[in-house]
Amino acid sequence: MKYNPLPFIIPCHRVIKADGTPGQYGGGTAMKQMIINMERVMSNE
Repeated sequence: MKYNPLPFIIPCHRVIKADGTPGQYGGGTAMKQMIINMERVMSNE
């Protein structure tokens, strides 16, 4: 899912590898982790 042409329709940033690591993301691993963290905060509110 590294190259997703529709990131807002198919939320590929939520794909996590079986070993728990974030894996690849077109915007970079740091961006992927930031988006996941933001969603985690929003879901806890």
